[in-house]
Amino acid sequence: METSMPRVALATPLAVALMLVTSVASADIVIGAEADLAIPVGDSSDDLSVGYGFLGRFGIALGVGPIEITPEIGGGYQAFPVDELAVYTGAHLESAREGTAGLGRAFVGGRVALDKDISPAVYARVGLGYMSTPGDDYFGPTLGGGLALEFRYIPLLNLGVHVGYDSLILGENEAGVDVPPVQWVALGAHVALQF
Repeated sequence: METSMPRVALATPLAVALMLVTSVASADIVIGAEADLAIPVGDSSDDLSVGYGFLGRFGIALGVGPIEITPEIGGGYQAFPVDELAVYTGAHLESAREGTAGLGRAFVGGRVALDKDISPAVYARVGLGYMSTPGDDYFGPTLGGGLALEFRYIPLLNLGVHVGYDSLILGENEAGVDVPPVQWVALGAHVALQF
């Protein structure tokens, strides 16, 4: 009996992996682009105005029964107009400036969708971002996720809309002052080639 438990423990994950590999009916390349309205939330809404953004993504869509799983990589840019951004040196306010806060990011992530003509999906992303403001520059991890709805009536072309939450975790600025994360809700549209 003692020797059968390790065999079962080893055989079970192998059997599950084999079932998943053999049940993959298709694998497609997906190249997508997104355009967003970026609405700052939380502490970010104090300094940043509603902005815009765009991103590109590349993935491999794996069909597993009625579900499509797509690991992906990508990058994007968000721009937030700044009415008055407080610039701190140490614990003291030095100035307030106007301009644009630009945020670039690279990410890895994935999406899970229903493989139908009308396809609801959920997605998640993690990555690294760089934000340049009129007063300082920041580098940190990014997190995001959301819901999407795609329409796949045209062969090779997926059109959709999405709503998501994204953030850039900033940590401390050069003066050692804790800076709250930049957070925003993304409302947008996307297009993808899938072949």
